[in-house]
Amino acid sequence: MDFNWSEPTTIDEHSVSADNLDRAKYAKYLTSLIKAKGGTSKDNLSNYVLNLDAEWGAGKTYFLKRWSDDLKGNHPVVYIDAWSIDYLDSPLMTVLSEIIEQLKQQTDKIDSDETTKKLNEVIKAAAPRIGSALMKRYLGFDFNIFDSSDTEDGLASGTNNDVDFSKAGEKVLEVFCKEVTDSKKSVKTLKSAIQQWVEYVVNNPVKEMRTITNSFPAFIFIDELDRCKPTYAVEMLEAIKHVFDIPGLVFIVATNTKQLSHTVKSVYGVDFNAEEYLSRFFDNKYYLRVNVTEDLLLNNFSTKSITATILQESGVILFPFIKFEKSAFLKLCTEIFNTLKVAPRQAIKILNRVELIISVVKKNTTIDLPLLVTLVALMEKNHEQYEALVDWIKTETSLIQMPEMNAKCQEAVSCLYKPVVEVEIDPKAGRSLYPRVGSAQIDYESSNNHIMFGSAGDKELVVRKEINLSNYIELVLESAAKSDDELSKKVFRAKEELANKVESAHNRFIQNSSNISSGERNTLINEINKARLNAMFYIFRNTMDLEYYQELVEMSANLD
Repeated sequence: MDFNWSEPTTIDEHSVSADNLDRAKYAKYLTSLIKAKGGTSKDNLSNYVLNLDAEWGAGKTYFLKRWSDDLKGNHPVVYIDAWSIDYLDSPLMTVLSEIIEQLKQQTDKIDSDETTKKLNEVIKAAAPRIGSALMKRYLGFDFNIFDSSDTEDGLASGTNNDVDFSKAGEKVLEVFCKEVTDSKKSVKTLKSAIQQWVEYVVNNPVKEMRTITNSFPAFIFIDELDRCKPTYAVEMLEAIKHVFDIPGLVFIVATNTKQLSHTVKSVYGVDFNAEEYLSRFFDNKYYLRVNVTEDLLLNNFSTKSITATILQESGVILFPFIKFEKSAFLKLCTEIFNTLKVAPRQAIKILNRVELIISVVKKNTTIDLPLLVTLVALMEKNHEQYEALVDWIKTETSLIQMPEMNAKCQEAVSCLYKPVVEVEIDPKAGRSLYPRVGSAQIDYESSNNHIMFGSAGDKELVVRKEINLSNYIELVLESAAKSDDELSKKVFRAKEELANKVESAHNRFIQNSSNISSGERNTLINEINKARLNAMFYIFRNTMDLEYYQELVEMSANLD
């Protein structure tokens, strides 16, 4: 089967977005795997249970709904949102009723007599000893009608109503559970009836569905089980394992399995080996690893609140993106979120918080965007790492001295090596966009020694550099350390230091250009480019006040 989720669609009258996380490939792979495990013809069928494991917010529900909707063209499919119906007392009754009700929509409605007959067989097997009066009272129909030969009269008179198990009362559920669970004979009869019902649906699909004959297996999707009441979740797994282990039925149970383990322990005790217990219910576990993508963030980025025009009008600089470009910003966010292993739903929440912060900052403010995104992401993902990183920034400790930091701080800082900050700053153009920066140049800008080494080879002071996030934050600290209360004197001295540093590196490069090694050449170029970027902090007034950032981040964290 081909799964194309590149366009939005409608499922059960609800709009569903395009696949921004490239998940269709997982549906294709798992479908092939499950068909191999569950069998595709009547002669080689088996039961198979797959645990689809992913964190909350990773998009399990989206994945299951699109996957199940595509499968309906070729297989009998049942989708059960366990959390939405865990108020019912019997998971066994829930699964049974959903199988009946949903597959009833997928079989050929023309042969109504045969359909009714097959349904009756399942219902009889499910409740062999439930009295007629109770059936009529709690399920809304007279059980005796299934023994009547006058089926058409019953349908015409309205006495043979559709079975709606969701209306079942506690007494019927109690009797049902006792009869089916305690009686091996009842369970065996029920399994046989369900198997025949599924086979009937396979062989008699609704014409418009264009399913092929013998399109086994039937896919039963169980979603949100880890959110259910503990006893309900455990009973659901027991029912799947012991009652619905029917050849031709495959179950896909989507859970945050770590959370489900806690649910099991709440039933059996904290010392109970929940992981081993759960493993006996599933034939395999598949981890749905979903990275955040730029497309996902783009679809959830409010272009109305943050645009280049709005930023320029308010004088807000999102350093180092002086000329703000949404694509560069989202690329940075994507790298940070994936490095920190942020789930897609969590990433959107973080992005919304960053948007809110930017939209409410004072006019004529410079915000260091990589630092802000990192702090907001850590605040949401791992508060201990957030606090550790803040402590590190306060101490202005070089990353070279990482062994002196505590373990949490090392963990927080070391994870920031992977994301890359792409910088391209033209100070001349930037000054024109933000007049508040002023036109007075530092010595380095007016010097002749700002040749751009590399492919560009120009003489303009344009900073083009890729720098990993941890080194970038070090530069932020270095600049902040030189920009305290005595701003005018110390910033002036810092500018002079930068000019001298670049001048010195440039002269060393020129003097040794004939015999310099490639390694030394690259070192000198990096020194020059680092100094240039450091100069941009001063030109665009990027003086950091950590307490200000903390206030922005921690105030936004209360918004959910």
